[in-house]
Amino acid sequence: MTIAPTICLSADQREAMNRDIPSDAVMSKDGASYVPGFYVFDELNQILGPDGWSLEVRSSEWPHPVEEFTKVKTDRQGVVIKSYQSFRAVARVTVRLSLVADPSVYRDGSACGSGESPSMGDACHHAIGEAETDATKRAARLLGRRLGLALYDKEQRFVSDQPEPMDPLVIQHGPKTGNLIAKAPVNWLEKHLARLETTADVDPAHLEAVRAEVARRRALAQAAADKRAAAPVNEDAEPPPTSAEKALEDLADPRDPSVFWYGVNEGKALAKAPTEILIRYLDRLEKAGDSATPHVIAVEQEIEKRLKSEGAR
Repeated sequence: MTIAPTICLSADQREAMNRDIPSDAVMSKDGASYVPGFYVFDELNQILGPDGWSLEVRSSEWPHPVEEFTKVKTDRQGVVIKSYQSFRAVARVTVRLSLVADPSVYRDGSACGSGESPSMGDACHHAIGEAETDATKRAARLLGRRLGLALYDKEQRFVSDQPEPMDPLVIQHGPKTGNLIAKAPVNWLEKHLARLETTADVDPAHLEAVRAEVARRRALAQAAADKRAAAPVNEDAEPPPTSAEKALEDLADPRDPSVFWYGVNEGKALAKAPTEILIRYLDRLEKAGDSATPHVIAVEQEIEKRLKSEGAR
């Protein structure tokens, strides 16, 4: 009798693991490309769910004794400004990343990490943390291109500069782009639906999702009105106060132009992003035909400020 293998991942999860890596998630150091630990952990949570994967540290060791040395800081002329004692530590870690649904499906990864600090404890903490993060990334890459494997292709054919298709349940146009339609005020959502119905090249799935949400809200409002009409009238009761907060929620507030609007860095301040990421991000906005002029201007101004600062140095 042949026993069918257990299928732990859905077709959607398998497809998600082999999607292209977005270009704005890729960093570079000393000529090598990499993705940060946050990106990999977040993708694991998005694809498998926070309770869908587990991590076990299989071994940790210190291949070299913690080194104590004198660190010297000098000015541009080479004059010593100050010197102090510091510590340098190196750790090696092996981890096992496994699926909660079937722990027999796992991937192992090993890596070294280093740390330097005036505190021996901090130096060791940084070393073990860096080693564990890098070991996890090495294990995760074996699950698919999206989780880092794409960077092992020298031609980087699976690193995409194109914005990824958005979830139909997420607003795709206007000042609330990126927010869930279920959380948009009903008055704004009705106006948004009217705009979508007269706009060309609208995602049909998104249009239907907005229509369904508007219909759901109207049905709820009608049910509430019917319930009020059926309730006995108390002429002595005072009318409910008007909620100023509710009125504010119904306004379509524009998004902050000084933060990323798209990609894995969404919501993060432009001022904290590396210049090379900002340049790629601006190119992506221009290719996508982004019409959010204040946001594009904010990105351009931040890049221009960086370039002027670097030129001054």
